[in-house]
Amino acid sequence: MSDLQSMFDEVLKANDVYKATCSRKALKLLLQSEIPDIEFHKPKRVNEAERVTIKETRDEAIQLSESMRVKCSEEMKVLFDAAITLRKAINRSKRWEFTGTLEDASGDIVPEELYRFCIWLIQGPKTDRLRKEKTEDVKKRAMSLSQTAISMCLTERQSNNNKSKTLRLSREMPQQLAVGLAIHQLTRSKELVNMLHGFGMAVEYNRVMRVEAQIEATVLERMEQNGGVYLPPDIVKGRHVFFAIDNVDFAEDTYDGQRTLHGTAMAIYQKKDPQDVKQELR
Repeated sequence: MSDLQSMFDEVLKANDVYKATCSRKALKLLLQSEIPDIEFHKPKRVNEAERVTIKETRDEAIQLSESMRVKCSEEMKVLFDAAITLRKAINRSKRWEFTGTLEDASGDIVPEELYRFCIWLIQGPKTDRLRKEKTEDVKKRAMSLSQTAISMCLTERQSNNNKSKTLRLSREMPQQLAVGLAIHQLTRSKELVNMLHGFGMAVEYNRVMRVEAQIEATVLERMEQNGGVYLPPDIVKGRHVFFAIDNVDFAEDTYDGQRTLHGTAMAIYQKKDPQDVKQELR
């Protein structure tokens, strides 16, 4: 009803009508006088507008809906019920937050129902035919598929929002953040990160910038604590270390000399003891 009133006001303005406004009650009377069998239905919620229907078209829509429901196969009904169950499990799950690590999400982040469903979807019902190596690969793919599904699953508020024309990722997951950081590190391309974000494969570019700024602040803080030298937080001082150093050169053959990198990479190795406490990066 609100859409009809807006359209009617625009018609009045387009025809230079004085005081181009019309009350809701007057518009209803006008519609009832011009359109036979028109019906107005009050909404269930306060913030929703009235629904306008015509009896003949409403009856046809109901009959069509009933026929479609009869034609729906039992397999489709099973899938529909499974989708409802998985959505409930996702809504109950805990939201993942970046705390400095991009390790796989734990069980309270990825619902067990969704994870098992993705495993069965990938490998099928026969779980005893795959070798151990393939089974581990299936688990990784199932975790990747689960994280993508969780990040792209719309919330109830997003589903009920008819004004917004864009779909945004409802949750941030480790995989999407890791892909965004890796692509930006390799290409430094804002367009590529945002393109992957549009496919639901990465976070948006602004989020990548905020995380990189957070990492930068952490690195500077560690350097101040170690006399201007950066040491990873899990390096134990006083224990023997091994170094591997090599050149890092990318895109040296570009015609304009831009987008090239000439640097040096250094990796530090150190033996780990069972008593070592794992440090959290913040």
